[in-house]
Amino acid sequence: MIRDSRSILSSLYRCGAKVWVERGLLRIRAPKGAISAEDLAAMESLREEIIRALMNVQCAERTPIGRRTPDHPVPLTALQSRFLAYCGMVRKRTFGGIKTVTRVRGPMRINALRSSLDAVQNRHESLRTRVVEVDGTCFQDVDEMGSCEIDILDLSRSSAMRDTECEVSRLVHDFLETEADIRVGPLFAGRLIKLSDQDHVLVLAIHHFVSDAVSVDILHREMWALYKQELCRSAFSLPELPIQFPDYAEWQAKTYNAWLIRHASYWLDRLSGARATEIPVCDGLIQVNDPVCGSQSIEFGALLSGELRNLAQREQTLLALVVLTLFVVVMARWCDKNDLLLLFQSNGRFCPELENMIGFVTTLHWLRVEVNWTDTFEDILKRVTGEFYSAYDHFDFDRVPDIVPQLNTEVGLCWAPTRGERLMNGVWMAGSPDQLAIETAPVLTPESAKFAVYAFDGVSGIYFLVRYRADIFLRSTIERFGTQMLHAAKHLVLDPSVRLCEITSW
Repeated sequence: MIRDSRSILSSLYRCGAKVWVERGLLRIRAPKGAISAEDLAAMESLREEIIRALMNVQCAERTPIGRRTPDHPVPLTALQSRFLAYCGMVRKRTFGGIKTVTRVRGPMRINALRSSLDAVQNRHESLRTRVVEVDGTCFQDVDEMGSCEIDILDLSRSSAMRDTECEVSRLVHDFLETEADIRVGPLFAGRLIKLSDQDHVLVLAIHHFVSDAVSVDILHREMWALYKQELCRSAFSLPELPIQFPDYAEWQAKTYNAWLIRHASYWLDRLSGARATEIPVCDGLIQVNDPVCGSQSIEFGALLSGELRNLAQREQTLLALVVLTLFVVVMARWCDKNDLLLLFQSNGRFCPELENMIGFVTTLHWLRVEVNWTDTFEDILKRVTGEFYSAYDHFDFDRVPDIVPQLNTEVGLCWAPTRGERLMNGVWMAGSPDQLAIETAPVLTPESAKFAVYAFDGVSGIYFLVRYRADIFLRSTIERFGTQMLHAAKHLVLDPSVRLCEITSW
């Protein structure tokens, strides 16, 4: 077997060794007896090559996300590549975006709104991006300047309000069904419907290729801040963005090889032998090619949510991991699996430079959790917490499927601690000189996944939104899932040391 520096380092990392270069010398620390004689001999023969490889890795891991060199194609992130491969977006015309509908009551200045949208688009390169294909490889291409495409439709002369509301629904739906070719653009567009001088409906859509849920929050926050500045006749002013999404994409590409050397062995070992987790569908239902998407809300309420927050504090863990533990227990029971493979989705903004950047930065953490019915909730919580932090230590930027291509799961949880409260229930004032009451709601579009769960932590408490395919799941099945989540939460709060097999009335 031919050995090189990468295979040797992977072998060392796999056995728990720490390897680094200090003052030009190779240093290693490992558990007693963990390193084989073969690895020791290979290290000795390739010492200089290993030192060079380690220095490259250490340099790459310290590489900050800085500004890229302009005027050349930008690589796709791993997540974007996966998205295109999954959806076939390069050949298929579809908007596939994240969309919001905002009701604005008050004397809106349409020109000020248009100016603020243009300013946001010119501030964020992601909103001026499209895909180009060179010799079969896709890249991101950023237009130098942008002007947000926004249709303005006037229904203010309509005589019957009931007919007007029906027409608004039709116009919103028509806009949301608009196709967008990501090779041509634009990937950011809007429609403003005027009902009167004091009442407007604003619909915005950003293609998922360049955005995520946090990006929508950023877009709305900056748009209305700039709108107020325009009304006050002040120059547009927001804090400068330290990096742009294409800079982040290029940084990912530059650090890819270093990440493989440092982290691939962990994921190969952790996910070795993992079998796909499938959610059983309901008997007697017929799958269709164009399924209807159903939705179900699960409210935990203020009291139970508060008790779960207190539990997270006592256990010195994150509320998200307490919620994830409940989800793991219920899904393991539903899927009848004690070796559960799942995806935990978070916002992915792991450093301050990414916090105010619009882009497709969502992170998918691959987690593998063992669930035995003799375990207590405390056991599962500790296991979930340890699994999450191990995955976070080996942050993969959605590269895991590159090295473990057979991975598959239908079980996933998206944690969105603030977005739901702000976008679903937010009513606020845009500020002087013209006061506007603004209420924004996300548009729920059909899911490609057969079962998707979103968890929110808002002022009113923890709540879940379940999206499911109505052609393969009965509503009663989804309602039972919600009942079991609440049931598990109450048991966890009352007695974390109770064994799962002792819980009745599931």
